[in-house]
Amino acid sequence: MTSWDSLPMELRFMIFDYLAASGPGHLSVCAAVCKKWQGIIEPRMFRQLKLRSTRIEGLGTMITDRTRPLVQYIWLHVELPQYTCLICNRRESQSAWIRNNRLIRGALLKLFAVLSTWDSTAGGLTLELSVNSPSDTQHYFKNYCFGDGRHEARNWGGSDHGWNNGTRTRSPRSSAIGRLFEPIDLISRQRMLRVDAVTRLVIRRHLRRRLPGSSLRTLLDKLPRLECLLFEPWREWVPSLQSLLDREYKRTLEVGLPRTLKRLSIFEDFDEIHMTPIRRTIWPRPPFSLTRLGFRGLAETIGDRSLQLTHLSISFLIDACHFFRPEQRHWIWQHLEFLSLTSEILKPRKDKIVLWTLLYVAALVAANMPRLQEMVLWNGGKGHTCMFRYNRRNASLTIRSTWKCQLLPIVEELWGEILLSRTGCQLHVDVRSLSSGLILCHGDAVYELGLPSGVVDAVSLTQMRLEERMV
Repeated sequence: MTSWDSLPMELRFMIFDYLAASGPGHLSVCAAVCKKWQGIIEPRMFRQLKLRSTRIEGLGTMITDRTRPLVQYIWLHVELPQYTCLICNRRESQSAWIRNNRLIRGALLKLFAVLSTWDSTAGGLTLELSVNSPSDTQHYFKNYCFGDGRHEARNWGGSDHGWNNGTRTRSPRSSAIGRLFEPIDLISRQRMLRVDAVTRLVIRRHLRRRLPGSSLRTLLDKLPRLECLLFEPWREWVPSLQSLLDREYKRTLEVGLPRTLKRLSIFEDFDEIHMTPIRRTIWPRPPFSLTRLGFRGLAETIGDRSLQLTHLSISFLIDACHFFRPEQRHWIWQHLEFLSLTSEILKPRKDKIVLWTLLYVAALVAANMPRLQEMVLWNGGKGHTCMFRYNRRNASLTIRSTWKCQLLPIVEELWGEILLSRTGCQLHVDVRSLSSGLILCHGDAVYELGLPSGVVDAVSLTQMRLEERMV
């Protein structure tokens, strides 16, 4: 009979990986059975912890001095109370909103109190925050994904809440939509403790509740060693409110970001289906448009902040034409290695002269980025997408679009000169067309363009595409 010790080490690792995927309790049982296994099992057990808000008190006793260095990722999930069909089509009441924010604040206060005692490690610690009620996917939003990307079984039968056997038959009321996107208020009389161990903060799109600038600053203020921020907020459907949000974001980026920050990725998500019922409630009714009216002041602030960054990716929040400014011809980005931006200019039926001007100005700015390895300018939505991608390592300029998009020779020459001066290589230009029928949403655009992983979280991308196909 084959013994455990006779198995190749690769096979043992495969068995432990299978147990880890089977459920959180399986590995801990194995570690308790055999001390020899602890060195193999514990790194897998403690690498990533999903922590419910009701279990925070146990974190201090569960993690010992020996296992603390093994923890790389903590995902705090705050589960809000369930609600019934009697109120599912209404905004939260004032008392419910206060109660829910108290739960969120309380969870963060407790977690930061525990983490404030942790020493910082060489690898750093990632903290992710998510909030939702189990009821959120049981009424009008059966297609919405929360969590790690796996779409659990749901009751698709019947014809309630605008669904009929898995097909959406009508859009939810604006008040039902608003329930999922209530703002989070982290302002509290209690002082949140400083945490030096966290170097990466992740707020993905499945946190649909809005995190305004004031609440985001409250978090960032207590993370003085933060090096990376991944933020995927949702677009505000009311233009006037979006303008207020943009000004809050501007202030946050001006005064709220730690000086240690090196990587900033913001992907502003939006739902084309739900924009219509929201805007019907506004009077005077604004013209329906998916065009993002970028706030120039916010783009200028991001441009200023980019001088200290190595990685910058901003999708839909600002327009690239506002990021590139005339005075930047004197700037030098000593650190920036990756830059990704979106622009409304990269849409079908836009003026080609304006497009070529954007790409030419982008090249002038890239000439002042000595360490730049990759620049991506793109846009995408239902039925259309376009990408311009410069890659220094591959000596390539890649253009993909759902319509005929060609470069002006003078633009191509300028990019070729930049590459030649940096690497001594000749530029290879690759222009191809994509089928518009493949692009059902902006998530499909990201996927079909093959955008770098730093543009949007991989799980978020899966959720975007899955949600679009379940309506």
